[in-house]
Amino acid sequence: MVAMALGGAAAFTPMRMSVGGASGSGSSSSSSSSNQKKGLKAHAFDVSAPPTSGASSPDPNELDAWRSMECLEPADGFSQRDIERMNLIANGIERALAFNMPDTAPATEPGKVYDIEFEDHDLSKLGYPATSDSDAWASLDCLEAAFDSSAMDVKDIHDRVNAVNMAAHTAALPLMRQTQAEQATRAEDEVVVFRGGKVGDTTMHKITAKAELGIPDHVDIHVKCEYENPTGSIKDRIAKYMLEKALSTGQLTTDMTIVEASSGNTGASVALIAKDLGVPCIIITNKDTSAEKVGIIASFGAEVVLCPSAPADSSEHYQNTATRLYEERLPNAYTLDQYNNPLNSETYYYTLGPEIAAALDNVDYVVAGSSTGGTLAGTGKFLKEAKDTTVVLSDPVGSVLANFVETGVVEPYVKQAIEGVGKDSIPGNFDRTLIDQVEPIVDKKAVQTCHDVLKYEGLFVGGSSGVNIGAAIQLANKVPPRADGKKVNIVTMAPDGGFKYLSKYYSPQWLAEKGM
Repeated sequence: MVAMALGGAAAFTPMRMSVGGASGSGSSSSSSSSNQKKGLKAHAFDVSAPPTSGASSPDPNELDAWRSMECLEPADGFSQRDIERMNLIANGIERALAFNMPDTAPATEPGKVYDIEFEDHDLSKLGYPATSDSDAWASLDCLEAAFDSSAMDVKDIHDRVNAVNMAAHTAALPLMRQTQAEQATRAEDEVVVFRGGKVGDTTMHKITAKAELGIPDHVDIHVKCEYENPTGSIKDRIAKYMLEKALSTGQLTTDMTIVEASSGNTGASVALIAKDLGVPCIIITNKDTSAEKVGIIASFGAEVVLCPSAPADSSEHYQNTATRLYEERLPNAYTLDQYNNPLNSETYYYTLGPEIAAALDNVDYVVAGSSTGGTLAGTGKFLKEAKDTTVVLSDPVGSVLANFVETGVVEPYVKQAIEGVGKDSIPGNFDRTLIDQVEPIVDKKAVQTCHDVLKYEGLFVGGSSGVNIGAAIQLANKVPPRADGKKVNIVTMAPDGGFKYLSKYYSPQWLAEKGM
């Protein structure tokens, strides 16, 4: 297979190889075709519509010439812009050929789960269009190989690439990024719609079973029920906000593959949007992620890569694996990079923070755990500015975050039982300067809180919610009454629901294994 350098900025280098070298067929009759200086004349193609059922494909000799990429050899007089565009086309064609996968599965079929610790998988093929060689070759009929002019019409190339997409009957053929001029023609605000419901404006639930849960009378604890979002988690907020930004700026186009590291919830949110957009999606997570969350992501059609629980600096760590898979797919890949992208924090600054501020006259404390750092940073910043709120980090014992806030030192990570909150490293979005105090909580207390709020308050929540609500209750027993006699309002979040953890925090077997 022809090895092509990826990336739109690199100049196209014409390939000089025997025409039969790529496929091993047609060697006896292909030498004359490979000697044509400007390539082969392909079949005429109407770029306004996909090919009819009777459309013919190039003969085998022409196929070999396409493989050698000599059909795309630039002639003297081509501008650098033209050569770069041809490079993108050639890269896209090469990808369509290199990944010989079965026909596209029906949209209702789930994605697959790949355990890279115990199974041998070629992850390089994930996220590329499911198209056979014959389909890929048929789609190339529109790319007339003989460039007889020394002046290349860029718009003409763009039209031809669009025709390739149409002929392949998929918007996901990874051919090229949009140019800045093309991006400028897009609407300023591209709207991502969750068909399953509305994102945000979730219920603010005031806990009433104060005596049963050990909450003093002078304190009210309010829980933002983020499990009401369409995929059942707070992460629908960042997926919607960040992907809308990416679509409106052209950073994400439907010919790309989305590659994202996630402890589960962001993966589900992104997978559902990707399915609606028709964009291939790969979610990389670790094997501590609950079976329910992995199943949800796969049900939405994404490919799920399971990585072993490894140290943060290991190449097998799920975030490092995601970085590698993303970089291998450039320039036809997009990642939210939720751990480092400031749009994560910005999401909560413009959505969750204002919702909380509008619901209460005084917000004395906001309590939130952290994994990417975005919820606490964005919400905390807004509430500090709007309500002079004290920002409190809730953190499972074993996570490196609490000690980092207090001392600036990253201590060795001690594995915790609660997933999706706490961290083994410091995310780029984590802003310790916004945090006023920390409230560590042990795993057992967090899980017990999940069961208690279900029993006494009717809230069916996940483990990170147990961390948040448990830490809020601990805090409530430390804070003094307000001088004006008003209730001390503590606001926290229930990031997801308990249905995602039936095999863990609500499983008698799991609880017994963990000594809970």
